[in-house]
Amino acid sequence: MKKTIVITGATGVLGSLAAKTFAERGDNLVLLDRNQARLDSLSAELNLPSNRLHTQVIDLLDAQALQDSAEAVHSKFGSVHGLIHLIGGWVGGKTIPESSKEDFDFMLNQHVWTTFNLFRSYAPHIAPAAGDGSSLSHNLSQ
Repeated sequence: MKKTIVITGATGVLGSLAAKTFAERGDNLVLLDRNQARLDSLSAELNLPSNRLHTQVIDLLDAQALQDSAEAVHSKFGSVHGLIHLIGGWVGGKTIPESSKEDFDFMLNQHVWTTFNLFRSYAPHIAPAAGDGSSLSHNLSQ
């Protein structure tokens, strides 16, 4: 059974490796990222037919954009079988008293709000896990 895999941070090192791996397995791919040029480059490298690929430049902090994305993906592919969240960033090397509110806001946005928005938007479209191998994955990457 062909599965549909959503990958955020698709053009990063882990994201592109995941995309190549799932493409080789014959799965449909949904690649979400902030950089159109890198998405175009990855799409060209994957060389998948348009009926197996959906790419989108998106801000994961924009809840409505993610809702619209999830609906478009559901319309194109039906259920989602894997959701791999590979975005992040780190502001480290400081103690809490040395950290600014901006540093903390950055960390919350990258790790909490993007995850919440993504899972909230896509969860209704995740295939039931009754033996079909559907899964969610979250990785805090730099």
